[in-house]
Amino acid sequence: KDAAVRFSHKVYALTYHCRKNLSHYVIWLDADMITTAHVTEDWLSKLTRRGAYISTLVREGFSVEAGFILLDTTHPYHKEFINRYEDIYNTDKIFSYKEWHDGYLLDLLIRTMLKEEKIKLFNLTPTNWGRKQGHPFVAGILGEKLDHLKGRRKQLGYSVERKNRGIR
Repeated sequence: KDAAVRFSHKVYALTYHCRKNLSHYVIWLDADMITTAHVTEDWLSKLTRRGAYISTLVREGFSVEAGFILLDTTHPYHKEFINRYEDIYNTDKIFSYKEWHDGYLLDLLIRTMLKEEKIKLFNLTPTNWGRKQGHPFVAGILGEKLDHLKGRRKQLGYSVERKNRGIR
């Protein structure tokens, strides 16, 4: 249950901010994310598409990469989405699922609302990415400006995959 509590902090921070309606888009970046280049409005505009509610990295066989989430707060199902995401924690539904981390639960909710045809997703995973290639985050557009220092990458201060691709 400790893991469920730990990941709930992220979910509650995200949903709290989403309810404030401060901007058209809300972008969540995990605390272990760093910028590697200047982020421009032009680059940010490439991270979503008209009609898409959420942009994130979808990984076949794994849950979505919840280290980067972009939400369109003007979408007609925005409030329902964040309410349902938070409700998983508020009602203890979390403990009825196989896994209790935010990415797994976010993935379930995205897939459910896609099936219900309430939302559309913009997948930021490169189309040619394969699991053996490693880190989809740095392999695509997000890797142009950001790095996600998960696991041993935290100690290194960078993703080895960036270096292998010749990216600083």
